[in-house]
Order: sequence, then C-alpha cells, then structure tokens
Amino acid sequence: MASTTVGARLRCERCGTEIIVVKAAEGDVVCCAQPMAAREG
Repeated sequence: MASTTVGARLRCERCGTEIIVVKAAEGDVVCCAQPMAAREG
C-alpha cells in the first residue's frame, strides 16, 4: 500500500477525474477500479 500525502494531485487514467488530497492516509486512492496516478502541476 502506498501513502497519500496532503497536496498530492491524482488523476484517473480511465475517466480523467482529478483530485487533490486534503487528508493524508495509508493506501491507494481508487477510481474506475484502478489506482489513481500521480499528476504533475
């Protein structure tokens, strides 16, 4: 499991949903049944 840090930007490769993490947590953020990928910018 990965750690999600505050301020990280994540994007779903399948549907294009983008999020910014506001609360740190252990584990992967999942969308469309797959982990979301880190995004630059």
